[in-house]
Amino acid sequence: MVKERYILIVVACIVLGIIVFEVKRSLKEVPVTDIGSVAGDRFAGVTSKGLLEKMENGDDFLLVDLRRPAEFREGHIKGAVNIPVGEIENVYGTLSRDNDIILYCTSGPWSRQAYRILQGKGFKKIRILVNGIVGWKWEVNGEVVASPSDAS
Repeated sequence: MVKERYILIVVACIVLGIIVFEVKRSLKEVPVTDIGSVAGDRFAGVTSKGLLEKMENGDDFLLVDLRRPAEFREGHIKGAVNIPVGEIENVYGTLSRDNDIILYCTSGPWSRQAYRILQGKGFKKIRILVNGIVGWKWEVNGEVVASPSDAS
């Protein structure tokens, strides 16, 4: 019994260490603080407070949730459209290059991937929601809405 607990504690510490490492790496990759700022690593970002400000001002932009459809249905930022990150290559031609596009996922990795793809396709007005929907919920107590399930 003691051996199993020890193993469980060791595994938990390893998992926690990996999570901390990933969060630190994520923060280094997108160290942006406000709308329009551009980090040295070529990612432009918007903070949760900046996004809330854009929403309250009625600014024109496309908010793209890059998570899986099931995650989107469970809760997303009001006004977002769901384009899973794996579909960006297939649908980028339907996106307007004239409007600002703000990308988000859970915490950042898929946003950075989609950002690179769109940037490679010539999009200029793209931003990443810093810290994703997790930051949105924690930093501004941002509203998330659920969609009806597709299952009948």
